[in-house]
Amino acid sequence: MIDFTQMIKAIQLSKKQHTMIYNYTIPQAWNTFGFERGKRLRNHEMIVDPHDFYSFALTKMAESETSCRELKKEKGKHGSWIEKEVIYALDMRTLTSWDHDRNDAIDDSNLYGLNDSGTFLKAIILLPLLKRSGITTVILHQLFELDQPRFPHDYAHPYALKHPLRIASALQDPLLSGIDVMAQFQLFMQAAHHYGFRVICNSSPARLGRDNELLESHPDWFYWIKKDCEAQYCAPIVKGLPNNCLPGKNACKLLYQQDTTQAHLDMFAYDPETSDPKAYQEWRSQSDCCDLAAMEKHFRITSAPMFSDQLNTSLPIQKETTYLRFYRDQPIDQAPYLLQDTLRPDLFAGKHANEPLWDFICSYTTTLIEDYQFDGLFIDEVWLLPQKLLKAVIQNMRKQKPQCAILVNCNEEQAFTKWRKLGVNVISGNSAYMIHDDLESYRSFAYSRLNAESTLLAAGEFIDTPRVPQYQGGEAMAKTLMFMNLFLPHSIPYYTSGQLSLAIQPQFLSPYADPAYQNALPTNDIRCHKQAFIDKSYYTYTRGDYHILINQMEHFNKLRRQYLPAMMNDETSIPVWFDKPNDPGIGFTYTLADRALLVVCNIDVKNAQTLTIHTENMLWELPFIWKHIYQIYSSHDPYTHDIELNAFQNIPLYFEAGEVKILEIREE
Repeated sequence: MIDFTQMIKAIQLSKKQHTMIYNYTIPQAWNTFGFERGKRLRNHEMIVDPHDFYSFALTKMAESETSCRELKKEKGKHGSWIEKEVIYALDMRTLTSWDHDRNDAIDDSNLYGLNDSGTFLKAIILLPLLKRSGITTVILHQLFELDQPRFPHDYAHPYALKHPLRIASALQDPLLSGIDVMAQFQLFMQAAHHYGFRVICNSSPARLGRDNELLESHPDWFYWIKKDCEAQYCAPIVKGLPNNCLPGKNACKLLYQQDTTQAHLDMFAYDPETSDPKAYQEWRSQSDCCDLAAMEKHFRITSAPMFSDQLNTSLPIQKETTYLRFYRDQPIDQAPYLLQDTLRPDLFAGKHANEPLWDFICSYTTTLIEDYQFDGLFIDEVWLLPQKLLKAVIQNMRKQKPQCAILVNCNEEQAFTKWRKLGVNVISGNSAYMIHDDLESYRSFAYSRLNAESTLLAAGEFIDTPRVPQYQGGEAMAKTLMFMNLFLPHSIPYYTSGQLSLAIQPQFLSPYADPAYQNALPTNDIRCHKQAFIDKSYYTYTRGDYHILINQMEHFNKLRRQYLPAMMNDETSIPVWFDKPNDPGIGFTYTLADRALLVVCNIDVKNAQTLTIHTENMLWELPFIWKHIYQIYSSHDPYTHDIELNAFQNIPLYFEAGEVKILEIREE
């Protein structure tokens, strides 16, 4: 049980140390418990004394009787609970960022000596809002300390970590006087579990920041190039192969035959400890600083920048991250080098594992589960890991916490069988990559989930895609996806930070994305031309209709929970068909013993439509004798209506553009 009193006492201690007058603003949407000692502004902000506001919120959280589920061990396969969840990808740094002192900037330390960027304290007081919206599991992003940025952004690449276990110091809130950043993180985890959330850690174990804390003690875990070659360093081009070619055996055979490949190999160097162990240890003992800059200066080498695992790609070198050396052996006997085959150990496994590195990865991922109290891991770029290592990681974690869930980033559904054998519960899938300016591809995705063998994320947007409201369908399209994704079979609803406020600023655009998506905001907005994952930013909580969307999510999720057992059972899931195959509709019926839920949406987000729902494959398959059909909720109409069948015993319904309707079929 979380000790809210500890945080309240720390805040009150901080207040005694500061006697200034505060014009500290927060979005009114953050005031989930009705704090009244503040001044409400017309722009949906309010001015508060931060000590009083956060103390009040924490006191109310301590007093409130929540319907927090107990996170006990469940029967079934390891981590199978994840299939029932509603997931929110929580960007810890930006989720609670706000220009509190109104100086048109997101400051690390603002006018009051407080953080404008996100902190654990601010994230804690937003947990009731996420819970109300129906979120049940959060995946934490932007949690760990990053290397210095090497591009004109405020932050480095999200996977340019200094160390895979070091919590970012910027997430420590000065209001919690005397509580260090690790303790504040633990308080957040306790609060999240207290409110019934499961918490998953996002991780990419295959790479770290180029100036990470392991370089000094384990230089042989990394690839090195000559410092003088850094400006020319790039992936070789292979003649005769198409662009963005996957590295198969024949393609890699051609790769080694290129003249440019030999020039690339000549850039690599042995790590300084392997070159001369005694001299390296002497240098370490005599040097005040042994970071990358010092190693570059003394040894004239640097950590090798990461590049794409595909051949002939136009993607730029990833100058902020470096790859880990998983195997001691390689096709050519020379200084350890990076090419597309050594980048893909899942396809080209070596014979001699770098065992100390494998042990370290197994150890720190187990620490995340055991000591940091995460309920699972979301592994990004899983194809960059040896499969034997991934299996060992999962087995070690489940020895400590048998029910921890494993999600991996994989677009190809047919690859799920391979990952499942290693212990993976869910793959991300490609739902958000299929969606562009219409929802035709979304309909294909939705119906493909019937009787599917794998469970995928149902997402309108991923972290590296444009925001849905930027497409031509705009906010109507975004809302349709948010609501309908809650009711797809064999799918897990997935939302990104800021999606609940219909954010249009991108988070971290893929290099394949149109750069025009960075121009979503007007030039007078401090977030213009920026990306929320790598720049100082905030999400818009001051929309006048913000709570309307939260209310809708709350209501849709209540209905989803009632019918979740039916949604997870192929025998109780029935597709909805319409007059014509190209009618702009998607629908499913989920049956219980005495009632059924019929969920239908109009995927035409620009025009109203009348859709006729055919009943021949639905009403007559129900396990009960039905008597009444009601429309019990809609994204455009919250009221209950009787539904009548036409002369052909079908259901004609009028839909507004993008409308999602919920019908209930009852026997009484």
